Amino acid sequence: MGKLRHVAIKCDDVGKAAKFYKDVFDMTEMSRIDVEETGEAAVYLSDGTMNLALIKITRPEFPNYTPEGLNHIGFVVTDVPETVQKALDSGATVALPGDQIRPGEDWEFKMVSPDGVALDLYDVNGRGWPGISSLEELGVSGRTVADAHLAGRSISESARPAG
Repeated sequence: MGKLRHVAIKCDDVGKAAKFYKDVFDMTEMSRIDVEETGEAAVYLSDGTMNLALIKITRPEFPNYTPEGLNHIGFVVTDVPETVQKALDSGATVALPGDQIRPGEDWEFKMVSPDGVALDLYDVNGRGWPGISSLEELGVSGRTVADAHLAGRSISESARPAG
């Protein structure tokens, strides 16, 4: 059995990209590599579960030089408006506000990072993706269920943070 624990994003300025993810999503820098001869670089960040590699590749012959297939990455957040503001302050742009995705709902927000990566921000108190791991570390008990996501309903009140 495999577990997804690593995503890499190709970008031109790994330092700027790292600052964005650290400032907006409180990720921790784990290591940094700079290759002077080629101008390539990598910064490895983590949220404690996932590793996010921000990479600059300059050699067209390198296997990951022209990746295809990634559509977007998503973050569950404890406060959507606060995270949206942090992202805007850090150079992101709004792609689609929550109330334009589904009228009257604001649990999801679509943004674009300064490097052009499409981002989904989900309110941990009411949504999530089917099959994601538990969110106890964010103060949520219970689990996110596929039916709530697919039917456009909130997860049960028992899954909301205490307090």
